[in-house]
Amino acid sequence: MTKKLYLIFIGLSILNITSVFAQEDDYADMYSFDEPKKLQFGGYLKYLQTVNISDLSNTPLPSGAMLEDGQWLTDNLIHNRMNLEWTISNQLTFTASARNRMFYGETINAFTPDLYERLYIPDQGLINMSWTWGKGDSYLINTTLDRLYLNWENGSTQVRVGRQRINWGIASAWNPNDIFNAYAYFDFDYEERAGTDAVLIRQYLGETSSIEFASSISDDFDEITMAGLFRFNKWEYDFQALAGKSFTDLVVGAGWSGEIKGASFKGEMTYFHPYKGDETPTFIAVLSADYTFPNTLNLMAESIFNTNPIDISGLEGLNGGFLIAPVTAKTLTYTHYSQLLGASMQVTPLFTSGVSGLINSDGSWYIGPQETISLTDNLELLLTAQLFGGPEGSVFAPSGEFGGLVFWRLKWSY
Repeated sequence: MTKKLYLIFIGLSILNITSVFAQEDDYADMYSFDEPKKLQFGGYLKYLQTVNISDLSNTPLPSGAMLEDGQWLTDNLIHNRMNLEWTISNQLTFTASARNRMFYGETINAFTPDLYERLYIPDQGLINMSWTWGKGDSYLINTTLDRLYLNWENGSTQVRVGRQRINWGIASAWNPNDIFNAYAYFDFDYEERAGTDAVLIRQYLGETSSIEFASSISDDFDEITMAGLFRFNKWEYDFQALAGKSFTDLVVGAGWSGEIKGASFKGEMTYFHPYKGDETPTFIAVLSADYTFPNTLNLMAESIFNTNPIDISGLEGLNGGFLIAPVTAKTLTYTHYSQLLGASMQVTPLFTSGVSGLINSDGSWYIGPQETISLTDNLELLLTAQLFGGPEGSVFAPSGEFGGLVFWRLKWSY
C-alpha cells in the first residue's frame, strides 16, 4: 500500500507542477512582465576507462571462465548525468536527476551481464527507478533516477519528499553519522552519491542551529531508517546529535566540526544496538583533521575505529571483492582500525596533484595517486589509480593476487 501511495503522490505532484507552471506562463503573457527562470537543466558527460592490473591468471570467475596467464581486464563507461530543477513558486521546487550509463568491456563478459547488473547497478529504493535498456555478453546500458523529490520551504521550515540525499556526515572519508546515505570511499566516480526514498522535515532555530526529522519509506518496518538530528554551535564549534533507528538497529550518535590553530578538526561517532536477533552492538568513531598551507598544499589525516567491520568472506572468489561489498553507516570498513593520510596541491591554476594512502590493522594497504588537468572551463582530464596490497588473506589481498586498478577519465560539464 505504501508504494501505491508514494506513486500516487509523485504522479499528482507532477500534474500539479505542470498546471501551476502553465498558469504562471499564462499570467506572464497576459501582463507582459519578465519572470525569473523557472526551469534549469545541466549535467555532464564522462568517459571512464578502467584497467584491472591484477594478476588474475588461473583465477575462476563467477561465469566459470578462466583467464589466461597475465591477462588484464579493460572496461569502459560512458556516463551522462542530467539534472533538472523546476521552480514552481517561491516556496516549492521539483528536482529530478538521472544517470544514463553504458558499460562495455571484458569484466561484463567475465561476470555475465545479469550478475554484473546485480552487483554494480542495485536499486534499493521503495520503487525500482533503474531500467536496463540493453545488455549482451560485453555491454550493458542502464538509466537510473537517483533524485526525484519535491522541496517546500516557508521561512525557517523545510519539507522534502521523494528520492533525495540526506547528508548527515561531517568527516572527509568515513561518516558513521550518515545513516541514510553511506557511501564507499573507493567509489570516486559518483560525486553526487546515492539517494534514498524518504521524507525530511527541517526547522531552523537560528543562524547556526536546527532540528530535523527524516524517515525512509518502506513496506517493511525493519527496512526503515528514521531519526532526529539536532545541530547547534558552541565555543565556535558546530555540534550535532542524532537518535533513531537504522534498519534493525537503534542508533545514537554525535559529531563536531571546528578548528585548532587554523587546522580543521572534525569527528563523528555512532552506536548501533540491534533490537532483534542475536547480533552484537557496533560502535564506530572517526577523527579527522586537515590543514591548507598558503601555497595551497593540503594535508589530511583521518582515523576510524569499528568494532564490527565488513565481513567479506562471501566475496573471497572475487579479486577485489571488497570494492563491491555493500556499505552502510554500520559497515564502513573492513578491519577494526584504519588510518588514512592524504596530500594535494594546486600546482598551477589548471593542474592539481594529490595522493592518498590507507593502512588497515591487518597489515593491508592502499595507495591512490590522482592528477587533475583542466583542459577548458568545462572539460577536465583525470588520471588516477587504486593500488592495493597486503599479507595473504588480508582484506586487500583476499586471493593474494589483487593488485589494483588504473583509470583515466574525461569529463565535460554543461
